[in-house]
Amino acid sequence: MIIWIVALLGVGALWIMLWFARLSGWNPAPRGGSLESSSAWSVSVVIPARNEESNVQACLEGFRGQGDASLQLLVVDDGSTDATESRVRTAQKCDSRIQLIHASSRSEGWSGKTWALTEGVKATTGEWLLFCDADTVVAGDALQCAQRRVEDENLDCLSIIPQMVSTRVSVSMLVAGLALARAIFFRPTSPGNPGMTQGAFLVVRRSAFESVGGFSAVRGSLLEDVEFGSILCKSGFKVCTLAASSVIRTTMYASFPEAWAGICKFAYPVMGYSGLRVLTSTAVCMGMVFFPLVSLFVGVAQGCRASPPQWSMAMAIVSFVVTALMYAVMGRVVMRESLRPEAVPLLPVSLCCFGALAVHSIYAYRYGRVTWKGRQYEQHVVPLGSPPEDLT
Repeated sequence: MIIWIVALLGVGALWIMLWFARLSGWNPAPRGGSLESSSAWSVSVVIPARNEESNVQACLEGFRGQGDASLQLLVVDDGSTDATESRVRTAQKCDSRIQLIHASSRSEGWSGKTWALTEGVKATTGEWLLFCDADTVVAGDALQCAQRRVEDENLDCLSIIPQMVSTRVSVSMLVAGLALARAIFFRPTSPGNPGMTQGAFLVVRRSAFESVGGFSAVRGSLLEDVEFGSILCKSGFKVCTLAASSVIRTTMYASFPEAWAGICKFAYPVMGYSGLRVLTSTAVCMGMVFFPLVSLFVGVAQGCRASPPQWSMAMAIVSFVVTALMYAVMGRVVMRESLRPEAVPLLPVSLCCFGALAVHSIYAYRYGRVTWKGRQYEQHVVPLGSPPEDLT
């Protein structure tokens, strides 16, 4: 019993460390300071869009509000079958800076997004390249905030993590679990400390981009943002990740099946294509959640029968405190990400879903069943522990 209580205290310490040492790195950073920039910023925005009729106009509207006449806005239609092109054409009537590019037939060995991004880069003229997802909405001073951070720290690449928004309980449950797992196992990139970048809003100096070969270096990847940021870090460029929900937000997934497919496509790659690492990390998360809950149930049940009940009740009290810490962390994640509050009590369900997702992700990559945006990457078959060399 004493060992059990000590183990519970250890789990509680992990949740406290997560709150103060890990979660804070992914929390929104304040804008702070003046928005005045030292000089005009020459930036080209590349927005890949595949079946984004419900998102692309809001994305373009955000960039239209930046007010920079020299801003270049490029939307790359990646074979959309919905009204994406029509939405972009409508936006063009209000802003002549918007250009629509139709991606050519994808070459063998490229994923859909890396091909579309590369097609867009060909038409860019700016000194800086900004890659932005079509489901991202930026505030009116987003570019100024990014420019100020780049200039203050002399960065070569800045990745801004958006606030993840969802109005659906089922999607919020998965996204909250995703944000929690991200805080546990990853950290933002900072100059000299390689971490994790994200492609929802990725600003790269053109010279740095070209120096590493652009997206051809990660052409077959479905995790191109993280892997590209890693290549930049390894090449000696200064890369920084900033969590700034005050300036950027995204509705990542519109439905539970879409959220499942989206998380599935990067769960295996983000763990280095290691099935053991995926399953181990999932087991750690589930242990941190279910151990306190099971201990609380056992402690209360035994305390009601034992005589005297000191140790059983002690275990129940410690379990209750650890469980409260656990849900406090989850509540903080849900509030920061603007998700449905129902996702907090659904944490155990979320972790069970993540266990199933982990197995599904490994299977999908091992046996060529990765599906995203209506495309199935059937030849994306990799040995455990090894990144793919090709993706068609």
